[in-house]
Amino acid sequence: MDNLKYTLKKLKAIKLAMNVKKYRNEVYKLSILVSEIHQELKETELKYYANYTTENNQQHVNYYRQRALAFKNKALVELEELEAELNKRNVNLARCNVLLDNLIETELRMKDVEKLLSKWKSVNNNRNVKRNYFTV
Repeated sequence: MDNLKYTLKKLKAIKLAMNVKKYRNEVYKLSILVSEIHQELKETELKYYANYTTENNQQHVNYYRQRALAFKNKALVELEELEAELNKRNVNLARCNVLLDNLIETELRMKDVEKLLSKWKSVNNNRNVKRNYFTV
């Protein structure tokens, strides 16, 4: 989790450096940092948990695992798109800012996963809720 906080700090630093006129002509260097962040996220295993009440009723856990993987892939694609945008001859700073804002606000799409996982409710109001941990 500390690694993720450090990654978010890097993204904020990239956004700040990109918007300072002094560094605009060195934007291509920022693409190297973005590619490093992409590689770090790709190699990082994110750990989540899904609640369940009985051993026989865990079909939703696989769904949550697939959705978490989809959100991680979405963050990876946004980082690839940001890197491609930074490597263009005429960088569209507005597009880069939108991509960076999305990644920072959603904490690399982890908030989206947590919001999805928090929606689960027991149908039979059973208070013996257990957790099934999984990584993506």
